[in-house]
Amino acid sequence: MVSRETSRRTFLLGAGGLGGASRSAADTRAVGTTRVSATGQPAVGVPGIDTDHRVRWTFETDAAATVYPPVRTREALVTLVRSRSDGESQYEVCALDAETGQTRWRRELDGRSTFPKAADGLVYVVDGERLRALDANDGSDRWRVATGNLDYRNVVVGDGAVVTAADGRVTATDAAQGGELWTTELDGEDRLAGPLLDDERVYLGGTGGYYALGREDGRQRWVARTPEEERTWAAEVRDGLLVGWSDEAVYGLRVGDGTRRWRTPHERLPPHPAMGTVTADTVFVWGQSLAAIDVRTGEKRWTFGGDGDRGHGVETDGDGVYFSVGDGLVAVDAESGRERWRADTGSGNNYWGTVRDGLVYAVGRTGTAAIDAGSGDERWRLDFADDRGLWADVVGDLALVATQSGTLYAVDRPSPLATAPLAAAGRFATSPSGLGLFGLLGAGLLGVGYRRATRETPGSDSGAEFGRLDRLGGGPVTETYRERVRTPDGPTLVAETRVRDGVDTETRRPSPTPSSGGPTSPGRPTASFRFGNSTSARTATRFRGSGPPSSRAGRWPTHGRSRTASASKSSRASPGRSTRPTARARHTADSRPGTSSARRRTRASAT
Repeated sequence: MVSRETSRRTFLLGAGGLGGASRSAADTRAVGTTRVSATGQPAVGVPGIDTDHRVRWTFETDAAATVYPPVRTREALVTLVRSRSDGESQYEVCALDAETGQTRWRRELDGRSTFPKAADGLVYVVDGERLRALDANDGSDRWRVATGNLDYRNVVVGDGAVVTAADGRVTATDAAQGGELWTTELDGEDRLAGPLLDDERVYLGGTGGYYALGREDGRQRWVARTPEEERTWAAEVRDGLLVGWSDEAVYGLRVGDGTRRWRTPHERLPPHPAMGTVTADTVFVWGQSLAAIDVRTGEKRWTFGGDGDRGHGVETDGDGVYFSVGDGLVAVDAESGRERWRADTGSGNNYWGTVRDGLVYAVGRTGTAAIDAGSGDERWRLDFADDRGLWADVVGDLALVATQSGTLYAVDRPSPLATAPLAAAGRFATSPSGLGLFGLLGAGLLGVGYRRATRETPGSDSGAEFGRLDRLGGGPVTETYRERVRTPDGPTLVAETRVRDGVDTETRRPSPTPSSGGPTSPGRPTASFRFGNSTSARTATRFRGSGPPSSRAGRWPTHGRSRTASASKSSRASPGRSTRPTARARHTADSRPGTSSARRRTRASAT
């Protein structure tokens, strides 16, 4: 599913009014003297792992201006700078090198603008009542289209299309070429909010209901009306439900037809993305209080606060819920709603900051801080001196902080292995690389477990029959038997091919005068091939000769390599044609003790 960018990446256009009073050209320079106060201690001290924050670079304007939260392209951060001259707001798009902070390109805009979007090498910006696509490498124009009056909540990019909603009209534009894909008019609706995309539909909020359009053709699929013309916001799609909220309630609607699965009343809830967030199983929203609502049933699990308090900027990491109240920041437990800690930041708004890798980044009146998400302890702080904080965000490996005078700080964050080792390990374990690695480890452990389970242990083969078990087949000269032998890996079945009794060992023909009790030939070595537990076949040799087993054992080596060498020497010493038998055998057997039969495929031949 492709969804809207998260609310912490955006804030109301009115926040831009906190900027300065004069138009100025933007200037970028590397950090010289920075106002940094490194109070607190690193989260963990680990050799070879970065455990603290460092200012990488600072972007400053010549005079007071407002720097908007940027979007990340392949090599740059693209931000919007708003300044004022003679009472008029003027906008400029700036691309800053992510490593050095140097300006890569800049483009002035003709009209009012809002947060840029970025995808597939293009940057999309609102310019008055037009939408422009700029090349992310040099800022050149790729296309422009007329759209009507837009704000940041009415533009979304996903899967090759830019979808906009303005003046009751929803339009899909080809993201690469700028051609119109489709346009849909929604009669009687002039305050659309959204859109939100999934694989099949486009969802929007509005005045008095929710709308769903076909992703491919823009046809209206359904409309779900809300009572008393509630203004609505479509937040996320979870488990086949469209989850959103209005002035008076939180909704769960079936995405297929818009029927209401549940409606949970919650008053004084503005239909704005900063007032709530949705996880896999819970909706957290601030209205008359902070409420945790079950996504599947709509049941309120718990509430927090109230009594005139109003929270802003709800963020969660799954373990805790963080929001701004009054002049401070509050963290509560996501499961129970119990308060964990409070931090005095000196100011509060919808764009106080975010949480990432076990640290809460919060901007305040005089500085910004990184706070331990679990304990509330301050780990790092950057002071603004005579400036005042505006917003904080995290983009990739950088923490970004802006002030009201138009300064943007880019701060290197510590390694997640230092700040949140368990979370970092969990992300790696569920990544493609982690799944591959753990798959190999799991296969290795299964192999080791199998070997251990089949390895010979004292008494494990007490009930097994060893030695020659039965005859598998034979020819005029040779015959093959199945035997069970002891090996370091446990009892194993082997196929042994040997020269028949009564065959002349020199000519390999039947003896002309069979003997029932007289002397026999000195015997020939035979080859035995083992298959089963071992990863490769091992060759051993056996001895046929006269006399009791004890005398044969005394005359023939017991070590496998020694027997093979002796057999080779014996064959070379024999005159005429070599009589050493060769065999090709494939054998699959159950080598567990006590098994009376085996599955086998055996083919043997001898010359």
